[in-house]
Amino acid sequence: MALLRFNGVFDIIELQVTQSQRDGEGFEVPADHGAVRLSLQEARDALYGRGRDESVGAAIWGQAVSRARACEAPEGPKQLLLIWLALPGLRGTVHRASRNLRVDRKELEAEALLAILEALAVVDAEAPGLGRSLVGTACNRVWALARRMATEMPVADVAQFIRFRAAFPPHEPEAELVPRESDWELGIAPPDRPDGLAASIRFTVRPARVQDEWLGDLAVRIGLRDVAHRARRPGGGARIGTLSLRAAGDGR
Repeated sequence: MALLRFNGVFDIIELQVTQSQRDGEGFEVPADHGAVRLSLQEARDALYGRGRDESVGAAIWGQAVSRARACEAPEGPKQLLLIWLALPGLRGTVHRASRNLRVDRKELEAEALLAILEALAVVDAEAPGLGRSLVGTACNRVWALARRMATEMPVADVAQFIRFRAAFPPHEPEAELVPRESDWELGIAPPDRPDGLAASIRFTVRPARVQDEWLGDLAVRIGLRDVAHRARRPGGGARIGTLSLRAAGDGR
């Protein structure tokens, strides 16, 4: 596998779209004397440059969303182009969230891309403020993930953590400080229903342990299987209960 020139999925998409641009590819936008055609770079500059025109922006985003939906392959180039248009609006949020909350930038980039792809299925291509809606939804998802990650305390090796605790016994001796691996019980509150648990259980692990699978799943969806490593991160949901891990026979 060839080495990547960049180490973030945003940079990979930037390179992919830039290298795959064809002559004549672009967007038709309204002007004073009729419609004019903008190249891809001109269109993106019009979205984020000074003196932005709302009608021009609406035309660009509307065409980009319609083309992405019409593309037969879910990982087609039109989806990639839509993400490329959103990148300037996403980079600042990802950078600030990663810096301020000290979380992995790559995970935030992947979360932003997933948010764009999921929003593509539900947004109205003719709705006013389409671009703000797409980029704003993705930025909100980035901050939400960053805040969750900032409160997590990853443990790379649970067994090693247990051995470390065993090396420093408490003041009051215990009969068996560290139970055998088969003597752990998992407590769930509230208890499960007759038809199973009320929601799926999520076990948080170190981001580096899951990133290979998570980003790979994302890469397949947007057509970057050959230029990104495999990685995956499960999404969060509403808190409906708690889990506790304790030694078997411990009545606490």
